[in-house]
Formats: sequence, structure tokens, C-alpha cells
Amino acid sequence: MRRLLDKIRDAIFANPLALLFFVFAAIAEYGNYQRGRELTQLCELLSYPDVTVSNPKTVMGKVATICSERLSDDGPDD
Repeated sequence: MRRLLDKIRDAIFANPLALLFFVFAAIAEYGNYQRGRELTQLCELLSYPDVTVSNPKTVMGKVATICSERLSDDGPDD
């Protein structure tokens, strides 16, 4: 285990740009996770019809389509 940690540390010091990109990717992924949770909460708070239109014309129609797709993908446990 010690040798593995030494290899990882040496790789990080040898290529700090890769570490920087990894940190940026981790921050971006966390941001996506937070935005997804906020969108799910918003969809749960809004009341929208169960029937969605394939090509909505109004803003609420678009919101209803997005929320119905989002909530149907999450499943009952989320």
C-alpha cells in the first residue's frame, strides 16, 4: 500500500497539470450534482399535468415536459 501511495504522489508531482484538471473535473461534477438536486426539488414543488406534449409551446409546457422526464428517470426511491 505504501508503494502505491508513493507512486501516486510521485505521479502528481511529476505532472501537476493533470492534478489541476482532475480537481477541475471533480468541482464540475459536484456542481452538476448540486444543480441536478435543485432541479429535482423544483420539479417536485411545481404542480404540472401528468400528460406532456411532444412539442410544447408555452413555458409551463416545457417545464412540465422536463420535469416529467426527470422525475420518471429518477424512480420512486430518489
